[in-house]
Amino acid sequence: MSILKKFLTFALCILTVFAFVLTGECEVRNIDCSIENGTYVVRIPVSDSDQAWTGMIDSESTTVLKLAESSVENGLFVLKYVSLSDGTGTVSAMHYSAQHVCDEYLTWVLQVQNGKIQECTGGSYTASPAKEELVPVLTGEWLEKDTQFTLMTISENDDDAFDVEIISPVTHGAYIIHAAMSYDCFEDAFIYTDGLVYDVPITDTDEAVLGEPVATGSRGIIRFEETEEGPVSLVWTRDETPDEAVVFIRKDIDG
Repeated sequence: MSILKKFLTFALCILTVFAFVLTGECEVRNIDCSIENGTYVVRIPVSDSDQAWTGMIDSESTTVLKLAESSVENGLFVLKYVSLSDGTGTVSAMHYSAQHVCDEYLTWVLQVQNGKIQECTGGSYTASPAKEELVPVLTGEWLEKDTQFTLMTISENDDDAFDVEIISPVTHGAYIIHAAMSYDCFEDAFIYTDGLVYDVPITDTDEAVLGEPVATGSRGIIRFEETEEGPVSLVWTRDETPDEAVVFIRKDIDG
């Protein structure tokens, strides 16, 4: 099997293996879910220092369901969902990592009849892949597919994240972006929010001579995308230019 085919197989695997359907009382990951007097109660084990869970209602379900309580008590993060009207609605729980991205995401599909939640008919659980699983398919150099001008280099850092450097030369944008990015399982993409934007130095592109950034707090999203031609690409969009997507292909893949 070629390096390219191995890369494709592994990359697609890590992006799909973490979602599955929940049925019945929707128990997963030692999470207890139950219907108590028409209220749907979720109890998630947490450490005393973990305050990073939050409960949500799907935007199309806000007329059917309401989050009545969200609290941490006795080592449990507790969510209580109550009914507003008969129908079907989706509720969720999200956990945020130290990098401020969602690393666990659960949903439950609830049925309301006669003014009470009667059953959970499905849902999902998604978690971010471990960093060591992403390293072989993500780190390295990526070139802009259309022009071969812009270079993106991704490397590990000491946190549970990756450093990304994007260099677009004077002939094609004239900027350098440095940022730390992490995988967000809700967005199904890598996100950076702390990007530093520099002008391209005239004589050198080494970080030591970049000087002060011309912009801070740049935000961008980088996601895997399978193409009809075969290679897995990385598609990058910036909040500053949301209508301009840049597609990168691996520089070091041997087809």
